[in-house]
Amino acid sequence: MNRFGDHLLFRLDDAVLGIEATAVREVHWLPELSPPAVRSVHIAGIVNLRGTLITVLDLRYALGKRPRALRIEDGLLVIECRGTLLGILVSELLDVQPVAVLREERLPITGAPDEPAPLVAAVAQGGDNLAMLLNLDAILSLLSQKSIAGTQQEDTAPDVELTPEARSILRTRTANLREEVQNADTDALVQLVLFRLNGETFAVSLEGIREFGVLKSITRVPCCPPHILGLITLRGEIFSLIDVRATLSLRPATRDGNAHVFVAEVAGNLFAFAVDQVTDVVRIPRENLNVVPAAAPSRPSALVGSSVLWQGTTIAVLDLPRLVADGGLTVDEEV
Repeated sequence: MNRFGDHLLFRLDDAVLGIEATAVREVHWLPELSPPAVRSVHIAGIVNLRGTLITVLDLRYALGKRPRALRIEDGLLVIECRGTLLGILVSELLDVQPVAVLREERLPITGAPDEPAPLVAAVAQGGDNLAMLLNLDAILSLLSQKSIAGTQQEDTAPDVELTPEARSILRTRTANLREEVQNADTDALVQLVLFRLNGETFAVSLEGIREFGVLKSITRVPCCPPHILGLITLRGEIFSLIDVRATLSLRPATRDGNAHVFVAEVAGNLFAFAVDQVTDVVRIPRENLNVVPAAAPSRPSALVGSSVLWQGTTIAVLDLPRLVADGGLTVDEEV
């Protein structure tokens, strides 16, 4: 069994794919895409990445899958191949793993005549995932396929159906990608995860965040306090699912599983936090963080580490360690 180097593993719908980690340049939430100059089933659109126009590819057709409408939960993976920057749509990022090749493949790009290289180079084991490893040269060749013989209009993805609020989020992400941070010291920047709770936007530091996911089902646990919604399983790991709404004087969440989650490490333990929606990951100058006054009436000041003005709105930046320690967000296992 041959071993490859580290690969970034990600999901595209139900398929697990892998790409050489050394080719990955950036990872972003899906922004609003501009239509390409040349129509192709492989090209989802164009995005302005700090002054550089990046072609964004949708690999579904090339993998024999039917394209679908874009979703606000999708991600954008920016890679570099032979000096060219490309974007790839992803459904979910998994992890960077060393992979062990189980067998080599020769899966041609659908509809491409005289294919010089397979799109899927090998099937490999990466941690608990069985992944298809992508061929960078084959991905690059998708740019030159301007039309596919026999492709019908109905084979392409439908127009994106988004609410006005979702479209506004995508446009904000696009504006953030377009901006170029000039003469910025990365140590002076802080990354924040923005999310929605009961119609309000909050933030937490990206430091300590392990993963994001969609909440599918909750296992109820007897005798849990109201802020513990139960237990969930993400990729084989079990987490306590925490609802911070009560500690923030918000209406408690329902337990119907209709939500998103992010997993964070707090004081050496992993917790899953239930939110309505994770909307963005942003970088801001650390100096823009404002200390919340102790007498701030709207939120418990002990649980809000700071605030930041973002897109004209003041957002509370929650202190996760304080939420867990002072908010009593633990499960009593002695039932």
